[in-house]
Amino acid sequence: MAIDLSVRGMALTLLGLRPIQKLLPPAVRGRGVIICLHSIGERQHGNGFAPMSGFRLRPSFLDGLLRSLRKASTPIVALRDVPAALSQPAGDPFVCFTFDDGYRDNWEIAWPIFRRWEAPFTVFLTTDFIDGTVPMCWSLLERCIASQDHFYLSDGERHWDWPTKAIEEKQACFAIVDELFRCSTRHVAQRLSADLRSRYGEDLWEAARLDALDWNNVREMAADPLVDIGAHSLSHPLLGQLDCVEALREIAGSKAVIEREIDRPVPHFAFPFGDDRAIGRDGVALACEAGFDVALTTRRDVLRASDVGRLHELPRITLDSRYETLAPVRAQLSGAPAAVKRLIRRRG
Repeated sequence: MAIDLSVRGMALTLLGLRPIQKLLPPAVRGRGVIICLHSIGERQHGNGFAPMSGFRLRPSFLDGLLRSLRKASTPIVALRDVPAALSQPAGDPFVCFTFDDGYRDNWEIAWPIFRRWEAPFTVFLTTDFIDGTVPMCWSLLERCIASQDHFYLSDGERHWDWPTKAIEEKQACFAIVDELFRCSTRHVAQRLSADLRSRYGEDLWEAARLDALDWNNVREMAADPLVDIGAHSLSHPLLGQLDCVEALREIAGSKAVIEREIDRPVPHFAFPFGDDRAIGRDGVALACEAGFDVALTTRRDVLRASDVGRLHELPRITLDSRYETLAPVRAQLSGAPAAVKRLIRRRG
């Protein structure tokens, strides 16, 4: 098992040691935490170019985390129960699990693990990925760039090309094109995806499409009382970079599509990317306008009682491939890293 020897990794490990955890005051620990996950599976390094592997958490680690929480009698609550939990008198801090984007491995790998521990979770869907209208853009990009020594792209009006022979060139190209997709409207993103499909072939497109759930997977999970289905936009853009009309169409449109497909209300939304830039000035108000009861960010913090008044911008702690042992996770769940950051910002 690898150990994170970075300054960040060592600090988290120290903060996660049980003797230090016992010294933390309740005010730091908060009322609970919402965990943000993405893909569950073994790492895939390939030829050294695997820009999305960092979002993949190993199945054995997820299983060990749930085992540890159950052993410690930590409450694991469904997202639908979080507002009520925040309104109740303080008790043991709870944990809530969520998945973003709609990866197929959420159905194939994660769901059986959660069933084993009888733990609830929520899956947030980007509906264009589930429809197969477009594949997960980053999965398609990763495959196309990996296969090319020179990468070309066009949206019909603009044309780009990058050398992509060396790993460093591939990484630089991926960063630029990924940002291009993020800042595009849905229609532009569809044109970019269509260009990749025609230029680099149906096989790569289909492989990327199969990284996502389909509606049969979604309906099967939705029938399980442990699973809630939430919305994550139509096409996964940076909503803060869109005008209000387009942003509302992304937010409310995904809700309508999912409700039609699973025939039940969808009261929860997660902002794509989830940081301040992605949410924008109007994102919280638009999530309210679209009819959601709760909306989640990726602002890294634990939940506090006061968050019951900010249900459309709740923070989450993202877990990714950097976590190899449980001590750094315990540190994040304790709220200590977020408290240290707040202290540094105040002093700055």
